[in-house]
Formats: sequence, C-alpha cells, structure tokens
Amino acid sequence: MRQPRLRQRELVVIFMLSAILVCSTVARILPTTACEGAAPTLATLRRSANVASAAEVVYHNCTVVDISSISRNGITTIDASNLNIQAVSSFPDVTTVLLSGNQITTIHDDPDATVKTVDLSLNGLTRLNALAIPRTVTELVLDGNSISGLDDGEIPATVTALSLKNNSIMMLKHIFIRQNITQA
Repeated sequence: MRQPRLRQRELVVIFMLSAILVCSTVARILPTTACEGAAPTLATLRRSANVASAAEVVYHNCTVVDISSISRNGITTIDASNLNIQAVSSFPDVTTVLLSGNQITTIHDDPDATVKTVDLSLNGLTRLNALAIPRTVTELVLDGNSISGLDDGEIPATVTALSLKNNSIMMLKHIFIRQNITQA
C-alpha cells in the first residue's frame, strides 16, 4: 500500500513546529498571513510591531513565528536560533540576540537598535560585507562560520569582545587594537 505524500505547505509547517520544539525560546506560529505587502524573498527576523522586546520571523509564504524575550539577571534575550532565518531587518529591544544555526546573509541597517550582544555562530558566513552590525553591539560571536578574513570597517568600533573560533582565517594582514592599555 502506498504511503500518502505530504504537500509542501504541510512539510513547512511540520519543519517549523519541529524547529520551535527544539528551540528553548517561547515561540509560536501565527496561522494568519501577516505580510505587509509582498511576501519576503528571504526568511526575515524583525522587531515585533506589538511588543518592542519581542521578535517575529516572516517566511516567504507569509507564515509568522512570534518569539518572546526571556529576562534573567537583568539580561533580556531573544533566542532565534535554528529557525532558517536568512535576513534581519530590525532588532528587538533586548540585550542579547541569539541567531546561531541559521543562514543569515543580510543584516539591514537598524538605527533604532539597542542590542549589545549578537551571536551569529554557525550561519555559513564567508564574508561580513552584507551585515550592518548595529553600532550598539559590544560583543559579537562569529564562531563556526567560514570567514577567511576581515576588511576594515566590517566590525564596529564599539565591539570590545569578538569571537571567531572555528573559522577559515589563515592569516591576518593587519590587526589594530586601539586604546587597549588602561591605567590603574
């Protein structure tokens, strides 16, 4: 007897539900089509229109995943890991945004961003030139990508902690560490 085949839409819903169950974040799928105008071509994370400290992921079929923030010890975090996100249009008003295990290729400029820590581990990044890292970021995690080098200006001057573990950096032509000597 032949097994029934799942349609693409059913597979997308099953995949998204499994991603949500694996993720430790409070997330839920909204059954509505919540696209403003045309559907996005990339799965996009954006700040929620309703709650500034929450986020939404909008997929190409206009499915929306709501992500609530979690607060512990004065640090508010959005965990949007492993949700197949490809772009970030705006950051929620939180201290930390975890975006590991996605396929982020684009981060749009967000002049209203307040985020301090961004984790972009395991995104398959080879370059940072399409990523507008907010100027508020002080800690940037880029572990487990395929970055082979960094160009001037790709890392904001505000970043004081940078992690590049398990990348493809073989050699650095220049490294400038400005104003790193402090007086007691």
